[in-house]
Amino acid sequence: MPLHYFDGRVILWDRVKGEEEFSGFIDQLNLKPPFIVKPNWINDELAHHTDPLVLEWLLNKLAGIGETVVVEAYSARNQMGKSNGDETKIEKYRRTEAKYLKKMGLDRVFDDTGVSYVNVDEEILEGSIADPRTVRTVTETRFGPVENGELYTFIPSVLFDMRGGTLISLAKFKLTFSMATKNLFGLIPDLSQPGGRGHYHGEKDRDLPRNIIDIYKIYCSVFNVVGIVEGIRNITGFIDRGPHHSMFGYDYEVREDLGLVYYGTDPLWLDAFIASQCGIEPRYFKTSVLPNSHLSLGYSLSPWPDELEKIARDSGNPV
Repeated sequence: MPLHYFDGRVILWDRVKGEEEFSGFIDQLNLKPPFIVKPNWINDELAHHTDPLVLEWLLNKLAGIGETVVVEAYSARNQMGKSNGDETKIEKYRRTEAKYLKKMGLDRVFDDTGVSYVNVDEEILEGSIADPRTVRTVTETRFGPVENGELYTFIPSVLFDMRGGTLISLAKFKLTFSMATKNLFGLIPDLSQPGGRGHYHGEKDRDLPRNIIDIYKIYCSVFNVVGIVEGIRNITGFIDRGPHHSMFGYDYEVREDLGLVYYGTDPLWLDAFIASQCGIEPRYFKTSVLPNSHLSLGYSLSPWPDELEKIARDSGNPV
């Protein structure tokens, strides 16, 4: 099981076959409760979202250690299909959310484990948010200001009260290399602006890299954020080829049974490691129309050592 240390940051990865081996992997991480788990529930397409079974394994483990909640915001999964009659947007989102949780078996998992589900949009609609002045202060003390100050207003109070514990960005392994850092972008509420979270993408995604890094800066300042990237039962392979079609307009591959699981004490450095391992130069990999991807901007914010990329490349391509 390769374990690497870089300037105080830890990256660990392995191949596991089932819940017992996955539990053994988690045992090595020394995670501190309470736990906030942020999966990727972008939609219900095969290999595009966090595997519900892997999430169940993680929640079974964490709930036995301490208080655990799952956090998500509404997203593309809630925009699919037609509204029922005179149904409002929020009514549709709530209906489709219940349908999604049931389809994935997550309603049962929450009941069985006693884990609560916190929806960022619903918390903001209720006005239950952390003091933006405090969020601003802790963020700017560590990283300096973000470009859009509205992002300081999006942390639910119930999460802020758990800030002494661990926030886990539980991301899906995708060969688009968005993974654990971009997964935090999903904490921006979809109902905060006309046009939803797409408002923060900007025209042709030109604002997306900056907003990814800015929400990363905020959450990593307030919480102890770590990344877990799972590609155990399947991963999203290359896009624009393959037999699967996405709601976003492209075809894509699915690769199965690779058993991959990664952990990093810094989601940004973890994503850079995985990209390097797969033969991608993370500082120059384009994920939008801009010449600088969010990994490029992240490097400017918190530059990882050249050793990280070298060790990743030397460890062999996992896919």
